[in-house]
Amino acid sequence: MVKPQNKSQSKEIIKASLRVVDYFFTKQDGMVIIYEVIPGNEMESFHIVTFDDWSNEIVWGIGNIPERALEDAERKWDLESDTEEEKKKNPFTEVIEQLKG
Repeated sequence: MVKPQNKSQSKEIIKASLRVVDYFFTKQDGMVIIYEVIPGNEMESFHIVTFDDWSNEIVWGIGNIPERALEDAERKWDLESDTEEEKKKNPFTEVIEQLKG
């Protein structure tokens, strides 16, 4: 059971920088973007992967290296897909295949 947070507890705010590592235009009328997140504290940097369909940019994956973030995004897209047709339109699979050459 999750306890409600006491409002008097202070929250630590961590500033971070984002750096675009790479981006790919996809057949799904959108763009996959890989970012490196560089925290302003002792934490190690990590990567996030987003899909931007020209109206919304949503984070789909996270990982310690870009490839792991893409694999995480690919898996989550497949889990969210209701049909095999939607799975075939996975933009992250398309990018992974492009990178493999």
